[in-house]
Amino acid sequence: MCKTKLSELCILLSTRKLFVALAMMFILSVSCAAQIKIGIEAGANYSIAEEDGWKVGYQAGVTASKEFANHLTLSSALYYQHVNLKLFMDGALAVPTGSEHVRKLDELVLPIRIGYRFYPSDVFQWEPSAGVYGNYIFHENRWSEFTKRATDQFSFGWIAGVKGIIASSYTVSLDYRMSFGNMGIIPDREHSILLSVGYLF
Repeated sequence: MCKTKLSELCILLSTRKLFVALAMMFILSVSCAAQIKIGIEAGANYSIAEEDGWKVGYQAGVTASKEFANHLTLSSALYYQHVNLKLFMDGALAVPTGSEHVRKLDELVLPIRIGYRFYPSDVFQWEPSAGVYGNYIFHENRWSEFTKRATDQFSFGWIAGVKGIIASSYTVSLDYRMSFGNMGIIPDREHSILLSVGYLF
């Protein structure tokens, strides 16, 4: 038990160090490089906690990206995201066994990603990328008034996906995101599929 907790703590600390290092890389690149692309995105997410069932939410935010001479890209964003997680309880927290409840989360998400941009034509580019993200859950509405509460909770995870860019301005993105560890008093790991459309200025 102690070894498991210690290993989880080591993973969390290592993840935080990696996230901070990548964030510093992005900040330095933005501060010293020209032609930073700023954009906006909005869309829907399809999320699950372990195997309890998928639910639809939504997200919107601001993006920033830099393409280097070799077509490698470094990008980040700041999103507000509303996530709905379907939970089937098994007698936990004095709720009926086998009943269905929805856990609602309001989050701020900061991803840091490295990618590569392909140019198959003059009007279309596509960009696969992967990285890590930090997640701040600032409000949580659980399945009953007994457990309804505001929360200050951080989590970390990895994200990967692909973005299509049309006419250098319009974007369509499809991403998969998974948290590294548990989220709160229920041992659940969040998985999300995100579909977004956007505009680059």
